[in-house]
Formats: sequence, C-alpha cells, structure tokens
Amino acid sequence: MISIPSSEIENAYKLASPFEFFITQTNQYHLDGQYTIFGKVIKGLEVMNKIAEVETDSGDWPIRNVYITKVEVLK
Repeated sequence: MISIPSSEIENAYKLASPFEFFITQTNQYHLDGQYTIFGKVIKGLEVMNKIAEVETDSGDWPIRNVYITKVEVLK
C-alpha cells in the first residue's frame, strides 16, 4: 500500500510534510484508520524490495534518503 501520514497537528507523532508518503510491503493493521491509503504498487516490486533492504537507524528511518525518480499514475 502507498499511504500518507496525517497532518493532524494535535498529535506531533503523526505530523508530516505534505510531500512525504510511505509504502508498506505487508499489511500493517496497527495503521488502520490512522492514515490515508491512496494506492498500491502493481509493478516494480523488485524495486520496492531493494528499498526495503536499505540500512535504517534505530527509528527505522533510512540512513540515506531514497528518491523515487519516476511515478506513473493509473486511472
């Protein structure tokens, strides 16, 4: 799933830039009702797997930013 964090200001944990989003590889039921799902990966799963292998810090954030250079939106 492709999702965006909330901009709910009362909960700083959920506060995010309008340019941030995240992709989950497996169901993350603890996120249900907390975030807006707006898409899913249907091609390029090998790229998603490579992103998942990127080294992360103790907060599970990538040590180096991962940039997506091309996106195709389907209707």
